[in-house]
Amino acid sequence: MISEQQIDIYANCLWQEMAMYSPLKPASCIIVLGSVDIRSADCGAALMRSGLAPYIVFSGNCGRNTQGVFTATEAQLFAEQARLKGVPQAQILLEPKATNTGENVKFSMELLAQQQIEVEKVILVHKDFATKRAYATFKQHFPSISVMVTGPRLSYADYPNDIIDKDLLINTLVGDMQRMKRYPELGYQIPMPVSAQAEAAYEALVAAGYTAQLIK
Repeated sequence: MISEQQIDIYANCLWQEMAMYSPLKPASCIIVLGSVDIRSADCGAALMRSGLAPYIVFSGNCGRNTQGVFTATEAQLFAEQARLKGVPQAQILLEPKATNTGENVKFSMELLAQQQIEVEKVILVHKDFATKRAYATFKQHFPSISVMVTGPRLSYADYPNDIIDKDLLINTLVGDMQRMKRYPELGYQIPMPVSAQAEAAYEALVAAGYTAQLIK
């Protein structure tokens, strides 16, 4: 039987593989992708307070981890958190329909177009281990637009909290790695390299039973 210590080593390997951070420069807007982790909203609010963009979009209805957990849409809850952190309402846009990363990207860009906001550069904010997949998804749909990605900069060890326990985290990591591998052939994101170490960690965690968020 695989030890808890070895499970943590494999899961941290997936975390490191899927986390991506860009050098940040001023952008046309910030798009915060919804999830069960409101710390992404805190990150987006901090970037707004630093003056990196004139607008921030909060995108998300309910996804695979927030159904039945939140009392409002991800976009609404994230926007309220940003207001509490000092972001003016006039700079906030809500996209409350998206249920996955592709919809987060497409619906947010549609909203910006409807608001006649010209977009040349975007900063995407997401959970740390979902930043690389967010980048790959955006570039699939908007290859000519410059995109930067970042997250709260948490580690695997300090990520779990009262809402996101370790079991949910590991299942999410495994599910996201499967999507990273499979989605390019489905046209959902551009291909991104996956290291041999991450492949081995993924297979080991699947064999250990972390399959709750795998797609068929």
